[in-house]
Amino acid sequence: MLSEEVQIEKEAQSPVFTIKTGTGEAGLSPSQFWEQLRHYYRTASLPKGYKHQKLVSVFQSVLGKEVAGKTAIGSQSFFQILDEEVAEYQTHINELFKQKSNDLITALQELLQVNESPQSIGEVYDFAAEVIAFDKLSGLIPETEGKQLTKSRSKRLVSVLEKLQQGLKYLEGEMATVISAETTKVDAKVLSHCQVISSKDDLFSGIEQSILEQIAQFIELIKAFRVATLEVDNTYKEDIHNDYFEHFSWYQLTSEERQLFHPFIVVAEHEYVVKRLDVYSRLLSTNWPINFFILNSQVTSPADEKVSWEDAAHRYRQELSMFTIAHRNVYTFQSTLVNRDVLLKGTRSCFQSTGPAMVHILYDEKDKLISNAGTASRYFPIINYDPGADPKAGPRLGLEGNDQPIKDWPEYELVIDEGIGDSTSLQLPFTYADYKALFPAKVNELLIIPTDFYSDPHLIALHEYLALDTVKLIGKVPFILLTDKDGNLFKAAVPNVWVVSCQERLDFWQFLREMARVEGEIKEAEEPKATPDNNLVAALRQKHEQEIRLLKDNAVKQAAEKLLGVLLRDK
Repeated sequence: MLSEEVQIEKEAQSPVFTIKTGTGEAGLSPSQFWEQLRHYYRTASLPKGYKHQKLVSVFQSVLGKEVAGKTAIGSQSFFQILDEEVAEYQTHINELFKQKSNDLITALQELLQVNESPQSIGEVYDFAAEVIAFDKLSGLIPETEGKQLTKSRSKRLVSVLEKLQQGLKYLEGEMATVISAETTKVDAKVLSHCQVISSKDDLFSGIEQSILEQIAQFIELIKAFRVATLEVDNTYKEDIHNDYFEHFSWYQLTSEERQLFHPFIVVAEHEYVVKRLDVYSRLLSTNWPINFFILNSQVTSPADEKVSWEDAAHRYRQELSMFTIAHRNVYTFQSTLVNRDVLLKGTRSCFQSTGPAMVHILYDEKDKLISNAGTASRYFPIINYDPGADPKAGPRLGLEGNDQPIKDWPEYELVIDEGIGDSTSLQLPFTYADYKALFPAKVNELLIIPTDFYSDPHLIALHEYLALDTVKLIGKVPFILLTDKDGNLFKAAVPNVWVVSCQERLDFWQFLREMARVEGEIKEAEEPKATPDNNLVAALRQKHEQEIRLLKDNAVKQAAEKLLGVLLRDK
């Protein structure tokens, strides 16, 4: 039995794969093989009588090793964490506000000359310190000199006092409101600090009325607070402030005041939202503080049976995150349930936003590998868009949390043993096609190439195929690597429909990188300016660099040919 130290070291090593070699059992001539292969590439139709093999993506074990150090959480665990985060944040904010409210209530009672001895507010509520910069409100509301306590003022003070006391009850209630469809099955026990409403009707139909009711209640609290502040300072002027507060609305609140509003969360399924984009867009455009938490279980793009594969392949996948970002005012976060730290940071920022926000989650309750691979393959990249960020400090769109964001595809190490010496280490890009090959049903769509034809120069690795110009692709067929349970490598031809979907995912990733200015972080050193004194030196340096570059190119070419020979050797 291995010791614990040796076992850990063994698990940390990369898996080793063995190259399959020619067996002479293909049963096809080169011309027959290529006729069959070209037909498959065009139509994605496997040859008649084709026998499937039990193979998986070569990245199955490689990514499994990557995921091993990450903690994945389920959807219900995610909501439990969200509940705790909301409770912690709102409790802190609420307690800060209560301190000032307590002071105002006491001062109002003194103005009204309350002779009774009611229970001290401080005994009922545990107050802390101040949160809102109330000294800044003086610039928002005109000042005036104080007056004696009149009948109208006395009536106003009584009304304000009652609303402040009612507001304190609001702050001590549930920390958030969560609305979801019955089919989503959000467990109310998990969200113990929230008011959970399960909608029996169309989910979006009642949101507008519900959020407006809560906003109206909250505005009354803030309005009472502001009036109380003016009254205590003896600066309330009826001919100005009566009209001002009569038309008081959500959009007149300061950012600090909006932070006090308890999060209003709508939990919806991705399929539901994309079918109601018009209503979803209208709700986002209101700029109301609605937090949309959208759960997406589509770990691969669903096929449309009404559309031929030739047309479907050229369609661009609908990105709910980009549709949301297009509104410009919505804090948008997209992630999976694998990277816990990234997930919590993004969701916390969203529900703390004073405007609309959207959290888009890809999840697979049965396999955390899929969630991690979905991000790595650029199928479901991590996106964080902050509309309130200062554009001078950097882009509003961030891609933090994505693996190797500077590259088109992340690269992982493969160790290959051909049985004639030391193993060869290879950095292989993980493409969207490799991600699809993680699913057994998708693997069955691929055509396994007979080992007799591995050395054919017209076969080209998919990541190289995607990087070539169109004119250089004539006669070429791309492939990806699969493996069996024993670690033997196989080449699988990829049909055109898969190629186009990879191109679409790559285009989306490059689009995101441009928006996030990821490549802008790498700056080339500035060339020294040419002068008459250094022209000769510059010319010699340029010649020397050209010679070195030529030597490097030849060395790289020789190494690549040697490695390719290892991979394609036809014994």
